[in-house]
Amino acid sequence: MADATKVFSRQGSAGSLFGMTLAPVEFMREPQVMADPRQDRVTGWTVWPARERPLRAAVVVAVLVLLALGAAMAWGDPLLGVLSSLAVAVSLQTFLLPTDYVLDAEGITVHEPLRVRRVLWSDVHGVMWRGERGFLRASRDSAGRLLPRWGGPRGLTILLCADRVAAGARRDAVEASLRRHGS
Repeated sequence: MADATKVFSRQGSAGSLFGMTLAPVEFMREPQVMADPRQDRVTGWTVWPARERPLRAAVVVAVLVLLALGAAMAWGDPLLGVLSSLAVAVSLQTFLLPTDYVLDAEGITVHEPLRVRRVLWSDVHGVMWRGERGFLRASRDSAGRLLPRWGGPRGLTILLCADRVAAGARRDAVEASLRRHGS
C-alpha cells in the first residue's frame, strides 16, 4: 500500500470499540509501520475537508457568522442566532471537523465528531465512487439496525481526500477489503 494509507495492529493502549482495540486519534494520524506482518492488518485514514480547502472553509464560517447575526436581529435574541448557526454547523460536521475511517477484516468504522458508525463487509452490497468520495451500499449497520434512507439507497459515505494519489490508495484499500471480506 502507498504512504497515503496507514497500517495499525490490533494491539494498542487505547479503549476498545466493537471488540477491536484502537489507538488514540493522535496515533492514527501519524504514519505507523507494523512490527509483525502476520498480524491482522487494519487500515485507517483521517479526512478533514475544511483543512484541505481553507478558502471554502472560510466562506462557510463567514456564512455561519452571517446566519447567526441575521437570526439574532430577526428574532431579537442573540442566543437564538447562535443556536441556529450551531444547528447548521452540526449538519456540516464532516466538512468542518476531522473524520477517521478504519478498515478491518469485519468492516468499516467511521469516527465522526459526534458519532461512530460501523458497517460489516457482509452487509455491503457494492460501492459507488464519484471523485473523492465513495458510497457503500448497505442495508444494515453492525448492530443490525436499518441504515437511514433519505431519498436514495441506504449506505455509508466514505470521504477519501482531495489528493488524487492518496484518494486512489484509499479507494484501492476499500475495494480490496470488500473483495477479501465482503459477501
